[in-house]
Amino acid sequence: IFSSHFLPAVWIFCDCAATKRMSGPTVISKVIQAAAARANRCHRMSQAETKLRYCVLLVLTDGVLNPTNLNETQQLLSSVSGLPLSVVIIGIGMADFNAMQTLEEAGEVAGATAHSNVTFAPFRPHQHDPQSLSRAALKKLPDQIVHHFVQNNIFPDSHRRKPSIADSIVSELTIE
Repeated sequence: IFSSHFLPAVWIFCDCAATKRMSGPTVISKVIQAAAARANRCHRMSQAETKLRYCVLLVLTDGVLNPTNLNETQQLLSSVSGLPLSVVIIGIGMADFNAMQTLEEAGEVAGATAHSNVTFAPFRPHQHDPQSLSRAALKKLPDQIVHHFVQNNIFPDSHRRKPSIADSIVSELTIE
């Protein structure tokens, strides 16, 4: 799905970015907040309707975060790590993307209180291989999705245990 639906957007962005001069600095916290608000609604609906809902934010960036924005973004990502949200960042261009790599690694270090909901993939090493870019960008997504639903005890209907007749009989028993 990523290759057939999202990759054309990446190539269009690359074509446009090649002929334009972007301004900086890169600030992604506002778009993460908007995605988190949507993910929060999805989370509430998942719990209420017992349907599986998950959001993925695709960020295409040509720049790096300054240290102030990096700290703010790390804190924001940590605070939304319990939501059904993964952030996939694709770095496009010649910039130094170490800060983006730091965002990905920060979630991995956070441990049990938060899960890593960020994946960073630089575009350049994969620019001639769309499938390679897809693999790099989506490598953590299955684990992130499963982790979220297991942590929140939300499972597909087919995996929910339906009460049996034996359960109803046992629940009416009293042991004295």
